[in-house]
Amino acid sequence: MSANVTVTEIRVLGAVELQLADGTCVPVKDTTQARVLTLLALSAGKDVNARDLLQEFYPANLAAEEKDIKWEALKKAIGQSIAPIFFETETARLDINPKKVDVLNFCELCKAVASADDAEKCIALWRGKPQELTRRSPWANMNKVRDQFIETLLDFDLAELPPQSAICQFLDYSTPKDHPKGLELRSRVVRPQSVSGARPASPKLMGRPLDADLLDRDEPTLTWAEVANGIVDLVGQLADWHPDRIIGINRGGAIVGGMLAKALQIRYIAVISIVEENGHFRIEEAPTIDERPARIVIVDEARRSGRHLAYAETYVRAEFTKSEVRLMTLVDTAYVSMDSQRPTLSYSAYSTRLSSVLLPWDVL
Repeated sequence: MSANVTVTEIRVLGAVELQLADGTCVPVKDTTQARVLTLLALSAGKDVNARDLLQEFYPANLAAEEKDIKWEALKKAIGQSIAPIFFETETARLDINPKKVDVLNFCELCKAVASADDAEKCIALWRGKPQELTRRSPWANMNKVRDQFIETLLDFDLAELPPQSAICQFLDYSTPKDHPKGLELRSRVVRPQSVSGARPASPKLMGRPLDADLLDRDEPTLTWAEVANGIVDLVGQLADWHPDRIIGINRGGAIVGGMLAKALQIRYIAVISIVEENGHFRIEEAPTIDERPARIVIVDEARRSGRHLAYAETYVRAEFTKSEVRLMTLVDTAYVSMDSQRPTLSYSAYSTRLSSVLLPWDVL
């Protein structure tokens, strides 16, 4: 740590970043530093065993000599950070007040929530998906607190909880697969007024409305029969524009794309895998297409924020500059984020005013 720099706050609920005494926010772009800093932040002010840090990157059964070599290398990598990290022979410690770590502050505030105003303070700490770690156990306490917080939020009028973007960031992490009641919470979010006093415009949705059917169910989940009927509908929508290639966004889009390919008698589909790290997207697996197709349709299971669709579209258009590219989803949702622009769909079988729905493969 530089002697001339004072770190006053550490944030890991979203892209990992450090706030300095002068108010400057410094993003931690190095992946190794970000992961180790997250582990240390979750135990701020306490010694963390070298073994626990090494397990984030290496097998647990390292030989003693190899462990020492890896530990020295990890210390060197972490030591380049400006964060207040101190090392002993077998431990490391993040020397900062736990109240200055957003995730620990979140946990403490959640335990004392008694009103919508209290809940707003908790939600405001969420800037995005927390830093992913190899093991889930470091996040166990935070996830337990988060689950209890969701239960509490269900008792409040969500129209009283601005800003919308923070609520959606929180719900992105909590729903739909991670917490069943989180989906109920998302469906009740009322878009708050903007600074100017006007409400954000409701998104224009594509596809047959599903709400009358979904709201009668314990959870808003499509059936396999509805998925099959949706594929038939999409085939009909493609009657005047038959794609040469289908690219499915892994994982749900690959399922929908495979079913669509069979219905259209397209022999192969390509798959694109997109991962988000520290608030940034990258292609983990690029679609493999030997020829240059004239028409490409990119398929995902649903349009929510649309960030994955938009990133996939940008990548595919750059790779296949002469191809006509269109976007398709099985379901179009009413998810709205004030800080992102949803891409334009050409085709969708269903629409819902809910912010999210479950697909059959989500509940297997």
